[in-house]
Amino acid sequence: MEAVAESQAITLEDLRGAVEEALWSYEPVRTARYPIETRVRPDGVVELHGHVRSRFIKEGVLRTMRSVPGVREVEDHLVADPDLELAVAQALASDPRTRQIPPGAITIHSIFGVVTLFGHLPEGVDRQQVIEVVRSVEGVRHVVDRSS
Repeated sequence: MEAVAESQAITLEDLRGAVEEALWSYEPVRTARYPIETRVRPDGVVELHGHVRSRFIKEGVLRTMRSVPGVREVEDHLVADPDLELAVAQALASDPRTRQIPPGAITIHSIFGVVTLFGHLPEGVDRQQVIEVVRSVEGVRHVVDRSS
């Protein structure tokens, strides 16, 4: 009951301001200017969308948001680059169009959802299909193909 009374004492506009201030006061976000979007709902739920460079920073952002007075819940839609790299690798390994690519043939690197592919595609693998599989992974914003 105390959390409800506290959240009712704070206006939605005040809560939005407190959330933004807390986010930008978290040093990794402030210094790297992470592309994080916040949505504050009237029920005190904060939605976070965007990309961060590491799981450690993601956890720090979540912890920071949960500490804001008036925030009842945090919905995490953040994507950490290492998790995105893993998801892309799993998609390539499981899709029938690309699963013949041997492990290690392609290196996957993500920065804020921009996925770059390095390495050598084996004979017979359609480059366009590889790119389509990568683009289909949730969280991929753009694909840069540097493979040969």
